[in-house]
Amino acid sequence: MMPVEILILTVLLGTALGIVGWVLASGSPRRAVLSNLERGANAKAASTTVRTRARGTGWAALLPSAWYERTARKLAHAGMGERFTPEKTVAAKLIGTLLAALFGAVLITRIGAGWTWLAAAGAMALAFFLPEILMYNASIKRRAEVDLQLPDMLDQMSIAVSAGLGFDAAMLRVAKAGHGVLAEEFVRTIQDLHVGKSRRSSYEDLNARVGSVPLRRFTRTIVQAETYGLGLVDVLQTQADELRDIRKQNAERKAMAIPVKVTFPLIVAILPALFIVVLGPAVVNIVTNLGRL
Repeated sequence: MMPVEILILTVLLGTALGIVGWVLASGSPRRAVLSNLERGANAKAASTTVRTRARGTGWAALLPSAWYERTARKLAHAGMGERFTPEKTVAAKLIGTLLAALFGAVLITRIGAGWTWLAAAGAMALAFFLPEILMYNASIKRRAEVDLQLPDMLDQMSIAVSAGLGFDAAMLRVAKAGHGVLAEEFVRTIQDLHVGKSRRSSYEDLNARVGSVPLRRFTRTIVQAETYGLGLVDVLQTQADELRDIRKQNAERKAMAIPVKVTFPLIVAILPALFIVVLGPAVVNIVTNLGRL
């Protein structure tokens, strides 16, 4: 290995390790918690802790507020809010980009320039945006799972309320008997209610964590029903029927879009192969006969 390669490897690895140490040292959640306790917690702050995560001290304070809140919301929608923070996301982006740059530097010194520069730039761009892509895919799958489970859980809640249970007790019973993302979120919402959060605030936090439009519509309907004294059984049954109709319409729309999506692969991949199989022997015979003339 050439001295230049050793120098590049040392600089990049040292930078990556420095970023890791920086995150572990100054991005500790404990500092953010202690900072919140020192400032004091009021009802408004308690109701927004899920929607706007408390920013840490140190280097985390240098991150733009809009980007920080947007990343925290994406992590919550992806179900990663308890395990990852925006600080860790930044660290993952920087470390991945540096490792890709390290890989590109090795290739350039070994193979030479030319297309290697383009490959290195592509690898760095992919490493930088990979956390965003993973969060986006996870949020889509999680939201689809919630939308699929919601009508059935509303039916079960309607039966439980008809049997004499209160709405909160029915939600908790159905959540404990079920499984999946929606059941876990319902349990967490009931826990928020038990520790003193208002119903509206707990539902807003639920919507902030999930980001599902049908779920947001359901929670708003429940709040309005309780405000005006409407029967929850009828409301739950109506919501379940509407969600099933929406799910049916979405399935029909996706089915109607299949021919359009199939057209491009058909033209690019299937039709050329079909033409080769059908017309290939005829073209070979024509060329052979013309060659004999």
